[in-house]
Amino acid sequence: MMSYKKFSLMMVISFIIMYTVMFLNVIEIKHYHTSITRIYMAILMVAAMVVIMMLMMGKMYPDKKINIVSPSVASWYLLLCCLRCGLKPLLAMCNT
Repeated sequence: MMSYKKFSLMMVISFIIMYTVMFLNVIEIKHYHTSITRIYMAILMVAAMVVIMMLMMGKMYPDKKINIVSPSVASWYLLLCCLRCGLKPLLAMCNT
């Protein structure tokens, strides 16, 4: 059985790799700039990967309460909405 700490570490490493891969086409260091969209996209990729890994390898992680996919799906949907609509609608929703 694999531990959830190891799974979390794998997801953090995957996020870092996916985020850096987005910059492979940067020719010069001065062309680099951090973008919230790139961060959203890397998180979206990791969230989708968590869902797929839990569906395919759920038996490796025995605690079914932790294996619930809905938090990952919810974070994926929330980030997708933020990416598509921007932060203003989300902040307006939170202030009401």
